[in-house]
Amino acid sequence: MTGGQKTTAGKKYVLIGFFFLILAAFLPGMKASAKEWPVAIKSCAIRRGSRDVVEVRYQKNSDRSGTDGNYYLFALGAWQMSLTNSMEPIDTVRQKSAGILRVDLKQNTKDSRLNKKFAVAVKKQNGAYELVSSFSYITNPEEVASYRYKFPTAVSKKGLQVNTEMISDAEDLGVRHSAVNIVLNDFLTEEWQQNSRYAYKFTFEGTTYWFSKAACAALEEKLLPMKKSNMIVTAILLMRGESKSLDMIAGGALRDGVYYYGLSTANERSVRKLSALMTFLAKRYARSGARYGRISNWVLGNEVENYGQYNYMGELSLAKYAKLYARSFRVVYNSIKSVYSNARIYISLSNCWNIKQPSGRSFTSRKTLEAFAASLKAEGEISWNLAFHPYPQPLTDPVFWDDLATNKSSTQFITMKNIGYLTDYLKRRYGRGVRVILSEQGFTSVSGGQENQELQAAAFAYAYYIAEFNDSIDAFILHRHVDNEDEVAQGLCLGLWSTSGDSVEWAGEKKKIWTVFRYIDTNQSRRVTNFALDILGVSSWSQLVDGFTWTRFTKMASIKTSDLQAVQDLEKPRSLKTWTEAYGVTVEEKGSTTVLTPKQGLNRNLFRGVGKAFDEPMNFSKRPEVYFRIKLSGTSAKRAEVKIRFYSGSHLYESRGKVTVGRETAVSANLSAWKYKNKVDKIQILVKPNGASAWNTEAQITIKDLQMGMTVG
Repeated sequence: MTGGQKTTAGKKYVLIGFFFLILAAFLPGMKASAKEWPVAIKSCAIRRGSRDVVEVRYQKNSDRSGTDGNYYLFALGAWQMSLTNSMEPIDTVRQKSAGILRVDLKQNTKDSRLNKKFAVAVKKQNGAYELVSSFSYITNPEEVASYRYKFPTAVSKKGLQVNTEMISDAEDLGVRHSAVNIVLNDFLTEEWQQNSRYAYKFTFEGTTYWFSKAACAALEEKLLPMKKSNMIVTAILLMRGESKSLDMIAGGALRDGVYYYGLSTANERSVRKLSALMTFLAKRYARSGARYGRISNWVLGNEVENYGQYNYMGELSLAKYAKLYARSFRVVYNSIKSVYSNARIYISLSNCWNIKQPSGRSFTSRKTLEAFAASLKAEGEISWNLAFHPYPQPLTDPVFWDDLATNKSSTQFITMKNIGYLTDYLKRRYGRGVRVILSEQGFTSVSGGQENQELQAAAFAYAYYIAEFNDSIDAFILHRHVDNEDEVAQGLCLGLWSTSGDSVEWAGEKKKIWTVFRYIDTNQSRRVTNFALDILGVSSWSQLVDGFTWTRFTKMASIKTSDLQAVQDLEKPRSLKTWTEAYGVTVEEKGSTTVLTPKQGLNRNLFRGVGKAFDEPMNFSKRPEVYFRIKLSGTSAKRAEVKIRFYSGSHLYESRGKVTVGRETAVSANLSAWKYKNKVDKIQILVKPNGASAWNTEAQITIKDLQMGMTVG
């Protein structure tokens, strides 16, 4: 087992690859071996450095009699399975034992071949063309990408499905990864919206599209704060059943009980529209400057083995379903990778490995994955990845370590108990190139009708450590930030916060898991998780997690805290004004004074305030004292908590104190003892009234004379 939880030594895995090799021979459009065709396509790729030349390398396996002695290259649409009389070859070579056929890519023209599949044919004596090879798509669309920056990295794998109204809390928690749903329908427009007032004009492959400005603004309201917080963002691409989207829905038919639908590649219009939308999103959200926020990971669908609810394309066989999903996956892949070369594209699967969903209208995750991978490989292998949901089984029990999940190939479920089996299986079958993100899982704080926050926190700590020490896993994204009342009604209290009942998802009180989550990837990891060892019945984490070492956490991140102090006179003060970020407030600058107006309708437990990200890190070594005056009004609370934060990469220094509402108070923070004071890249000042007191409509927060300096004497 390479990383993850301990397993019993000597266990052997049962390989069933032979069965699937035989099965592949019967899948439509797929061949068990390229040698079944007279010609094998060995590669189909954009020539390196050319950006506009596609090279199809072939090898002759056998002769086809009665031909004119040439090989002809054809480009077909994704939906086309055979040659038609109207098709013309796009290149010709004399038949040899091996050779290369070449053609222009013609990217972003009406004749673009980016999403075409190529095949070799011969011309028979009657003048008709006959296919003599299987199909192959371009396998390296990244060769033409405009953006080629390195894939972003984070200091740890700690992630959360962030409630974006609580971005200040997410920063407090040190969230490194997050996920957002992108409902593709929202970007499509009705005819009356297809103008510059409501939509962005986007010309793609000779056709003009209009994509919704409102949808972009709503998404950017989430993405921009996440980018400013240095989170790596995963987008889950979903399609609802709406009349304006019928040409993008596989099968084109709506059905009751379906949440989301598969994407259509049934004709040229559908393929081009899907590719246009994905190219638009990639150009906007994968651009190097991250002007609108950044998306690095793209997941096509949600738990797609559960087709009856989450990826409906009709009542299909597994082979047909996998082929259609793989086809839409490839269009999404080619579109995004041709914009940003290092983007990662994922298939989404649930924990139901060898068992169908209770609804029955599903396949198993394993069979879906294997049929999907085989479909891709048969027509040009690309670097797909896996977004997995290893919830406990059942979801209402956080104690995943006693799940029925096993490390055998026959295991019904894959949970955090046996996640190492999954990553080892992927390495054996598909190589080390497949990356895994655990994009959704959670642990309830109520089990058997009883509240047990310690058990929830212990389950999270154990699961997180398993993921952190598994080298195939890149992110562990917890579901969810705040308990959701609809889930609570089902016995699922999965949040870091309880819900107050004021709305479906309204933060009430922090649970124990909040503190564990905040510190688990810092130098205080041991302190906040030691309690869990008794619950788990062991004396050290290394008894449970292969490769576990505390050294990893001393290098990740740190949090240091102090109390705000009464103001001292400063020497050589330097102004730090001009804010770049706002948290639940509107900002007005008046000389050396900043006036903040708290927005109404937001959670009462949230800190409000401002932040400033420096273009170049600031050195506070010679001026370690930071001074400011603050005054609050417009709340029934008599006291309020104030904190000023200093960030240096993943390291945080936080100074807190209490002030009296209605009175101007001068306070200071001293960074002298902080190791990272010489390289501060961001500061924040945040405020919250005591208790759950609200801000009224006349509320204001006034910050004056923010300065850095040194204490006199």
